Amino acid sequence: MLSTVDQKSAADPNLPPTATKFDHNIVIILNNGFAERRDPMPELHHGQTVQYTTTEPGAKASMVFPALSPYLSDDQTGSEIPDSQIMKLVRPFQIGEDSFLGRCNLTLASGEKVSWDPANPEKGGGDHRVQRP
Repeated sequence: MLSTVDQKSAADPNLPPTATKFDHNIVIILNNGFAERRDPMPELHHGQTVQYTTTEPGAKASMVFPALSPYLSDDQTGSEIPDSQIMKLVRPFQIGEDSFLGRCNLTLASGEKVSWDPANPEKGGGDHRVQRP
């Protein structure tokens, strides 16, 4: 079962709840019936902030992390980051870089839910490689 990440658990405590400041905006689009990233994955660093949005009219984007999430410091699995929520990369790690598998999702204006293409998993969210600051 997926749980939506509570903004308090990983949001930057220095930002007010209505803040619009973020380091990366990962845009999720609809392509041939599947949800995927519009652009290559940006270079991510521990401590930066990220949000997921879409350009699809009336749609809402989200990113699911079936295993560990880079936005949680505990061992919770199966988390989902909702559309436009600004999240801070907080997961501690021991080596110079860690990867977290994400999966794109869209909820269209019609209510239909569209997920990533299993034939193209990297475009469908892919690895979030988080490096030291």
